[in-house]
Amino acid sequence: MFQKRKAVPVIEAPASGSLAETLATVPDPRRPYGWRPGHEPIPLVALLQLTVVALLCGARSQLAVAQWGRERLDDDPGLLEALGVPPGRSPCVATLHRVYKHLDVAAFEAALGAWLNRIGLAPATATRSPGRDAVAIDGKVLRGSQPKRADEPGHVPGT
Repeated sequence: MFQKRKAVPVIEAPASGSLAETLATVPDPRRPYGWRPGHEPIPLVALLQLTVVALLCGARSQLAVAQWGRERLDDDPGLLEALGVPPGRSPCVATLHRVYKHLDVAAFEAALGAWLNRIGLAPATATRSPGRDAVAIDGKVLRGSQPKRADEPGHVPGT
């Protein structure tokens, strides 16, 4: 009567010191009951790696991350496979939303921060450096964060 929960696939043996190895410490919040044959869930490490790479390439929303993945599927599918995404697959916005919504953000930030420290790219302090933008992966955008055009009400000359 009830469906049995299935285990979510994981990436096998990531390289030592890699981003995948670090992100493997983030707990997977998904507990799927079933899926279509041949369309098992994309491993969490692959989704997180894809997110990090897309953000580094300029994606600033869930839609942009999903679009970045689809574009790589068309022009460089080997890159997605190198990130751990199954061949011929790319996450959709709904998948990213569900994962980000239940993700242990503290564990993700700690893992990513540890990796950045290890490779020498993180700031020396844990506080946010002036001039650095925060990126929201939960799909929220700060109200009024878009620059105003000169013809819009509220425009301040020189900004």
